[in-house]
Amino acid sequence: MFDLLESIHLGVFSMSARLLRTMVLALLFTGIAAARRAAADEPRPPAAPTGAPAGGESAEISKILEQAWPDRPEWLDMYTAILDDEVMGPKYGWFRTAVTQTRFDWDSTRKRFDRDGDRRIARTEFPGRDADFVLLDRDYDGTLTQADFDFSNSYSLPAPAPARSMSRGNLPSKGTLIRALFRQEIGSLQPGPKLDEPAPDFTLRTYDGNAEITLSKQIGPKPIVLIFGTFTCGPFRSMAWNFERLHRCYADRASFLMVYVREAHPTDGWLMESNNRVGVATAQPSTYAERAAVAQRCENLLGLDFPLLVDTIDDAVGSRYSGMPGRFYIIDREGKIAFKNGRGPYGLKPDELETSLVLLFQDEYSESGARPSTRVTQTSKPIGR
Repeated sequence: MFDLLESIHLGVFSMSARLLRTMVLALLFTGIAAARRAAADEPRPPAAPTGAPAGGESAEISKILEQAWPDRPEWLDMYTAILDDEVMGPKYGWFRTAVTQTRFDWDSTRKRFDRDGDRRIARTEFPGRDADFVLLDRDYDGTLTQADFDFSNSYSLPAPAPARSMSRGNLPSKGTLIRALFRQEIGSLQPGPKLDEPAPDFTLRTYDGNAEITLSKQIGPKPIVLIFGTFTCGPFRSMAWNFERLHRCYADRASFLMVYVREAHPTDGWLMESNNRVGVATAQPSTYAERAAVAQRCENLLGLDFPLLVDTIDDAVGSRYSGMPGRFYIIDREGKIAFKNGRGPYGLKPDELETSLVLLFQDEYSESGARPSTRVTQTSKPIGR
């Protein structure tokens, strides 16, 4: 672990100021000490109560870093949060800044469709299908407003609570969390492509080895929904049925691909009792064949009806897309990122993805000049609302 942290230090700080070098060295060696305590099975100090500010030297260093290094890497926010004993939640660590990026927020949608400037989009102002309008009208008031684009409580996880480890019977130690961070089990150390950047190309095989898919060869005819996940990530697993629903609803208008990535909670890492209860506990694969076998178990469990690809054992694709433990992208017909969700698990919101996907479809009408019927049809409430 020392070699890994030191290599990160050398790469990141070769051109940094002396103050930053000193501060981050202090953080790194604090983490090393925490890992050694965990290896010796020393008890971890109690975490701060929910909502309570963290204290101590590491908290002070974190504040200085925020002021002195605004473009710091995301992993550093997560690292300092672990050292500060922050209570895990959507405003914890890198979840604070690695939020959803989309072309289709309320402001951009209002500017595009609100022709009379009343800050509401009526059905007569919307060029798309009736079913698309009903899907976007999440509060069912007959118009699109800012409230329909508020996903703050969408698919939210339970209130932040300490996650428990099977091996220790209490909170994971700082050492356990730091190892999971730098093994990229709780998330990639890279941020992934930004909005409107070209989607990095890749070629991967399906879990059964029967096909090989190159992303760039899929770009063009339809937008692509690119999903990253692993079945030892409980939140991802619990909402995977939403992706199958989206595929069934929009397969004629978008292509769907999933990439199976590094395990989030392997039995030789941060253990989760829930995985053991539902029979998905597994060690971190060390070979591609082992990962493909676990991906096949995932496919058997989830029953997805679209290609499930398996990342290489060096995590090449998952790292470039920041795909661990779960991430969703929409790639437009030009091969650029049109939507990127916030980091999982707190950023896993399939209905937010669906809203952006449906709004991307409206480009079809802009290009063709088509104006479908403005009659609003009565439809049932979409699954997952």
